[in-house]
Amino acid sequence: MTNHLRALIAGFAASMALACSLAQAQQPAFPNKPLRIVVPYAAGGLSDIQVRAIAEPLGKLLGQPVVVDNKPGASGAIGTQAVATAAPDGHTLVFANNGFVMTPHLNRNAGYDALRDFTPVSRVSSTPMVLLVNNDVPASTMTEFIDYIRYQRAPVEYGSVGTASMAHEHGAAGPGGPA
Repeated sequence: MTNHLRALIAGFAASMALACSLAQAQQPAFPNKPLRIVVPYAAGGLSDIQVRAIAEPLGKLLGQPVVVDNKPGASGAIGTQAVATAAPDGHTLVFANNGFVMTPHLNRNAGYDALRDFTPVSRVSSTPMVLLVNNDVPASTMTEFIDYIRYQRAPVEYGSVGTASMAHEHGAAGPGGPA
């Protein structure tokens, strides 16, 4: 490699480094205003409790307040859509759970696409799902419970927190029962 080519490469590298440092210098530090975490469910539920547990420590770490904004409705679609249409500056986040992905498949008017409109930032928690039955139900394992449901003449009732929740999506069903 000739000295002229080395000098040209070194000059290009220096100009790129200068351009990158100037571009970084022009951008304000992040975050430069309060963060807003939208919980697309009612206050007092598990998602709300989890995000409130991290909001204050996160605000201290980032040097900006973290505001928790509950926007329930439409199986989480109302709050999630608000984040999908917010300014894409990283200051508005959604605290999502499994319903985030399922809702657009169950509601054509959800107003967002989970893959197109969002970028994952961090996993905050993992919540186990527990199935409980009345002591009078003759089942103590999942296999026994499935057999119990399968051979019932009447639908087996169950409770869930609503559409797009794990309990709704995987709800127990007997003949003519919930699906």
